[in-house]
Amino acid sequence: MAQSVNRSFREDLVHCVICSEDYNEPTLLPCLHSFCLKCLKRWASNSQAQPLSCPTCGCTVDLPDAGVGSLPQNVFLVSLAERVEEAGRLSKQRKDCSCDICRTNIGAMFCLDCKMHICSDCLGTHERLSRSRDHNMIPSHSLSDQTYLKKIMLTQAPYCTKHRQEKISFFCTQCEQLVCHVCALVCHIGHNLQEAEIKVKSVRANMQTILKESEIEISSILDKSKETERSAEEIKSKLSALLCDVDARYEQIVSKLQSDRKQLRQELFAIERRKSEYLQCINADISMWFKKMENNLETIRRILEEKNPWEMVQMERNIIWSYKKLQSDKSRVEMFPLPGKIAFTFIASDLGRVPHEFREKKPRNSINENFLGSLYKTWV
Repeated sequence: MAQSVNRSFREDLVHCVICSEDYNEPTLLPCLHSFCLKCLKRWASNSQAQPLSCPTCGCTVDLPDAGVGSLPQNVFLVSLAERVEEAGRLSKQRKDCSCDICRTNIGAMFCLDCKMHICSDCLGTHERLSRSRDHNMIPSHSLSDQTYLKKIMLTQAPYCTKHRQEKISFFCTQCEQLVCHVCALVCHIGHNLQEAEIKVKSVRANMQTILKESEIEISSILDKSKETERSAEEIKSKLSALLCDVDARYEQIVSKLQSDRKQLRQELFAIERRKSEYLQCINADISMWFKKMENNLETIRRILEEKNPWEMVQMERNIIWSYKKLQSDKSRVEMFPLPGKIAFTFIASDLGRVPHEFREKKPRNSINENFLGSLYKTWV
């Protein structure tokens, strides 16, 4: 049971995402992601001349002059691993341990602060003492219960990373480090030291403030995200409606153009027919004039060939009258106006235009929907 409890917490909290193993010297990046020191060094060497970036979020890391090794250690993960081990050790204890006070009865409760098994008879005394009345108690038989594991872990005071047997007791405000009493006497002489519990209360208050402010900011961003999603849905919905409108308008224009095409073709054919009939009439008059003129010419040639002066004199009056009549007919034919060319005017047409909302910014892809222009010319 203890092994399964430890395994569950290790998988959730103390695994490096690079090597997928338990943290070995967990190193903290400014983005609050942590990795094994050796994994970060390998990651940095693979980056070559590029700036170091977080393997998880890609945030750029400004390395100290001393390199990756000078990045701060994640004391939370170090302490967490130690508390997991301590919780596992406690969970392995026998459930029928004797009371550590009277040494006679079987312990019913376990004090997480005193690390003592206490029987029912001694429990009242333990709870009445001022120094122990606020201690954390759990049933002795629940030491291996995962339900109480978090409570066990929270009561385990962290140990100094330099002096493994000493618990953290002070916070050095100058070095911004949690230290044990040995470190305080040896390495932090003359520094402003604050009791660790007081610092914890101050940090907890700050964390709670940051948490509340962050939750408000998250709520605001979530609202913006929802608004963005709604806007995207509205755009899609509007797009569908507009596409339907464009298609409907297109069908209307196509239907109108087809109708106009039919009508215009009929009009053009009618005009061509009238002009052709008119020209045929002119050609008929011209043909008739040529026949009359050829007949007159033939008569004149025959008279001249006969060389009969009396016949010539008798025919003169008729020939002159016929000649003048043909001249008059010629003038009349020449006066007939010829019809002009068939004229046709093309009219440009389009479906519509899509307005640009941001005219001050040049769009990457220009949207110009002026099409179906000059469809009369294309279809007629």
